[in-house]
Amino acid sequence: MKKILRRLNTVFFDPALPFRARLFNVLAIAALLITLFVCIYDLAAGMAPANSLACGIAAVFAALLLFVGTKTRRYQLCYAICIVTVFFGLYPIMFFAGGGYQSGMPSFFVFAVV
Repeated sequence: MKKILRRLNTVFFDPALPFRARLFNVLAIAALLITLFVCIYDLAAGMAPANSLACGIAAVFAALLLFVGTKTRRYQLCYAICIVTVFFGLYPIMFFAGGGYQSGMPSFFVFAVV
């Protein structure tokens, strides 16, 4: 287990990487973990299926962007793809399917600003 964690630390948080790349990796990993948690919670709580699906898609998307960014080192392209897809696609779906302002989506908007 230590070898795996050491390898992940080297790949995603290597001091040789530019600061923006390491920051992108931190935010992509956080988005992956948060959306997986919310997807599982939504399924357990019986929320709208569209919201659970959108959260699942967001988790897969975060993992793909993390993988592509790490392999290609084209972080600027990954930033742009992330912004367009998440803010113009997934967040509106999750917001309206999850109950709008009365749902937990305002917390996602706070995370998005960060």
